[in-house]
Amino acid sequence: MKALKLYSVLLLVLFISSCIKDENLRSYTFYDPVYATLQDVRDNVKSNPAQAIENMGSMIVYNNYILAIEVGKGIHIIDASNRSLPTSISFIPVPGCTGIAIRNNYLYANAYMDLFVIDINNIQDIKLVKVTENVFRSMRTVGGHYMDGDYRIIRWDKKDTTVSEEYINTHSGGSWSESLGAQASFTLMFDASTSGGNSTGGSMARFTLVNDYMYAVDQGNLYSFSLSNPQQPTETNRQNVGWNIETIYPFKENLFIGSSAGMFIYNINNPGVPSKQSEFSHVSSCDPVIANDKYAFVTLRSGTACQGFTNQMEVLNVQNITSPQLIKTYPFTNPHGLGLSDKTMFLCDGHAGLRILDAGNPSNIKETMNFDIGTATDVILIGNTAYVTTTNKVLIYEFSSPTDVVLKGEILK
Repeated sequence: MKALKLYSVLLLVLFISSCIKDENLRSYTFYDPVYATLQDVRDNVKSNPAQAIENMGSMIVYNNYILAIEVGKGIHIIDASNRSLPTSISFIPVPGCTGIAIRNNYLYANAYMDLFVIDINNIQDIKLVKVTENVFRSMRTVGGHYMDGDYRIIRWDKKDTTVSEEYINTHSGGSWSESLGAQASFTLMFDASTSGGNSTGGSMARFTLVNDYMYAVDQGNLYSFSLSNPQQPTETNRQNVGWNIETIYPFKENLFIGSSAGMFIYNINNPGVPSKQSEFSHVSSCDPVIANDKYAFVTLRSGTACQGFTNQMEVLNVQNITSPQLIKTYPFTNPHGLGLSDKTMFLCDGHAGLRILDAGNPSNIKETMNFDIGTATDVILIGNTAYVTTTNKVLIYEFSSPTDVVLKGEILK
């Protein structure tokens, strides 16, 4: 891909050291955007050689494959047919990707504000078959850059520099920043006998599938798409949910949507037009959520992008879907994604690792096992298999109860 660098002196910056007092200097790290033409971006949506996992976002599982988002860059394809030896086999460049889903061998992914449909029937001949432009409008801007016209940011290059305080005071115009939140803000031939159907996502997902509908969230909206023709997704509804929307999780006839301010529940008995049932507010924190017939489990965590200092899991009674009630709060270190199968709960507790909990009694949840795996971020449970991600690897566990969880294999960075 032919890339074009457009540098700006006062771009995203990360303050990394204190003043050098004798010379009155400060050291900064700049992150300069590297651009490519819109046509180059779309032409490169194809099977590329496998790449190292460096900054993993959410993932999905599709039959024997794991597809994981490399934040801001694209999608890793991992063959997990041998659970003891999962293997990264390919990488699809999709700049600005934050959400993915698959139905019947068609991969749906956002590229900033555009929706891509990618034919993955043959992993050696991946094809971009449909682009719907300007769907996710709040994704047009990243790091203060308005993503419109003929160019897209494909990566950020790090650049260290030292400048005087006088330069900062006379040139910054107040635009110096001490965070890199904008950069970070951002699941061979498929065997016809085993492929087909819908992918499964985790609690950190932004795209989800229910039957032949796909639901997606951006920062403020809930989108509904009919996939009756998988190659031609048709938007059936768009509605504002709130702000700082983060995740979406389906359970039976309801969608559970997490935001930095609370949880929203939407009913999909009319699948083309979800209807709001209720909301539950909490302090400002990042907010993945899962649910079953009786309870919703919401993790709240601190962090720069989360705008809060709370680290806990809240258990809500949702038997009356129009009036969720908090029944218990459990403290954790920095909880991210979670999954539940019967009474076995997997909770990804950030740098504290992976916690296994006995959630048979939601009013008395107890930890039974702990795995030190680095920064645990998300989990997908399918049958007796758990697919767990950290920022730079994927691990596969098999389990039968909260006290019987065994690591089967992992793919490292």
